Amino acid sequence: MEIERNNQSTKSEKTKDINNVINKKQKEPIQLEKQINNIIPKINNESTKSEKTKDINNVINKKQKEPIQLEKQINNIIPKINNESTKSEKTKDINNVINKKQKEPIQLEKQINNIIPKTNNQSITSEEKINNIIIDNNINIPRITGTKFNMIDLLKAGVHFGHVARKWNPNMSPFIFMKKKGIHIIDLSKTIIKLYQACKELIKIISFGKKILLVGTKAQAKEKVMFYAKILNMPCVTERWLGGLLTNFSTIRKSIKKMNNIEKMKKNGTFDTLSKKERLLINRIYSKLYKNLGSISSMNQLPGGIFLIDPYKEKIALSEAIKLKIPIFAMIDTNTNPNNIQFPIPSNDDSSKSINLILQIITNIIVKNQ
Repeated sequence: MEIERNNQSTKSEKTKDINNVINKKQKEPIQLEKQINNIIPKINNESTKSEKTKDINNVINKKQKEPIQLEKQINNIIPKINNESTKSEKTKDINNVINKKQKEPIQLEKQINNIIPKTNNQSITSEEKINNIIIDNNINIPRITGTKFNMIDLLKAGVHFGHVARKWNPNMSPFIFMKKKGIHIIDLSKTIIKLYQACKELIKIISFGKKILLVGTKAQAKEKVMFYAKILNMPCVTERWLGGLLTNFSTIRKSIKKMNNIEKMKKNGTFDTLSKKERLLINRIYSKLYKNLGSISSMNQLPGGIFLIDPYKEKIALSEAIKLKIPIFAMIDTNTNPNNIQFPIPSNDDSSKSINLILQIITNIIVKNQ
């Protein structure tokens, strides 16, 4: 009996536990619902907030766009109003431009007639007048007679050809026009300007009775330098430059006197009275002296200026002239440094044609202005 009672008690306990568990499980969804109901309003609030902000932004954007649309409308309307007024203004401007263009040739002719007075003996063409205006007005150099040459002449002579680009001197960049096929092309407009400046200074030096020493020991320049030096009656150096020819001029002058004495002996007849051996020795000395100093025998004092063809080759002559502060005139190519040269003439110093043309222009100018 006791066992049965115990069993019944245990059963009743188990049923209670089961009922408790069931009750708990039944209550859980209710609690879940409460939790969900608590969470949902928060989510709804956030979503509504975001929607509200979107609506507010849309309204703001619309308000911002309104003035822009208004501006566009105004801008579309304004041109229609202004078209009528601008048309009349444009026609006025066009008429003014046409009148100016019509007046320009008349003003040019007046300038030409003022700058270049007509002579009775010589009829001056319009091209010559324009060239003279370019020289006188733009370059700011006073007129020099005997300056009749064109840029075409310089082009034909090949004055514009420089050295290979890799051999260039950066200081020559202001005188370089362009680079073509690895060769630098010299700006001939600047060549003409520098040539006129050099001629002006050469005329000034010669007017004081001073000599200009022409130096060209290159094979291409020897004959040309000798030829134009004889025309100008100026000293020149076409053979090797003797070291100290300018800085040690007193000793050079002694050797020139020695050469002149031998020439006098030949003229007087005293040379014939000497023995055969003595005559041979004197002839050898004379031939050496004449080869190096024959062209400067008329130079009794230091020259008033020195004209170099290719100062890159004539470095000793250039350094001596700089030491003695003698004005330097030089034909310079793209491989030389123009900084130490007072009157550089950018040109091709390797071509005999270009050397001949530059020297010809200079001699013509000097001869006609002496």
